[in-house]
Amino acid sequence: MSWLIIIFIIIAISTFILMLTHKDLLRDEVQEEAFNKFVSDHNIINPKKPFSLARVQIAMWTIIIIFTYLDVYFCKGCCNTISLSLNKTALILLGISIGTTAIAGSIDNSQQNNQRHQNEPSNGILLDILSDGNGISIHRFQVILFTIVAMIIYINKVSCNCATLPELDDTLLGIITISYSGYVGMKINENKT
Repeated sequence: MSWLIIIFIIIAISTFILMLTHKDLLRDEVQEEAFNKFVSDHNIINPKKPFSLARVQIAMWTIIIIFTYLDVYFCKGCCNTISLSLNKTALILLGISIGTTAIAGSIDNSQQNNQRHQNEPSNGILLDILSDGNGISIHRFQVILFTIVAMIIYINKVSCNCATLPELDDTLLGIITISYSGYVGMKINENKT
C-alpha cells in the first residue's frame, strides 16, 4: 500500500471519527420538541441525537469503496491491464446504501406525528443502530451481520486480488439486497402508535 493511501486512510478515519463524535452527519433527524421534552423529563446532560443505521452503513460502504479504488489506482495503477472503473459490485453496494438511506429517511419523515424512538437521545452507536422502539430488533441485527460479513469479504478480496475492484458473488449481493429490503419494510412499523 502506498504512502498516499495510508495518508488518505488516516484522514478519512479521522474524519469519520469526527463525524461520529461531533457532527450529526450519521445521526437521525429528531423532532426537537419531543427530543427536548424527553431530555428534560429524564434529566439527561449533554444529550446527542441517536445514530442512524442507514447513514452509518452508507458512510462505511462509501469509505471502503473509495479506499479500494484508491488502493487499486495508486498501488497497482502502473499496470496497463488494470480496469479502474467502478464495477457491478461497487455500484450495487452504493445503490443499496443510497436507496436504503433515502427510503429510511422518507419513512421517518412520514412518521413525524408519531411517537418516534429516534426522539430519544443516543445510547451509543451499537445500541442506536440495533434498536427500534422495542429495543434490539432482529431485522436490524440481521442487516448489520450481513453487512459486516460482506465488508469483511470485500476487504479480503482486495488483498487477494489487487489488480481490480473486488466482485462479490451474486448470491451474497442478493442476500444483502433482501436484508436491506427487509430492514426498510420492517422500519415502516417501528414508529406506529
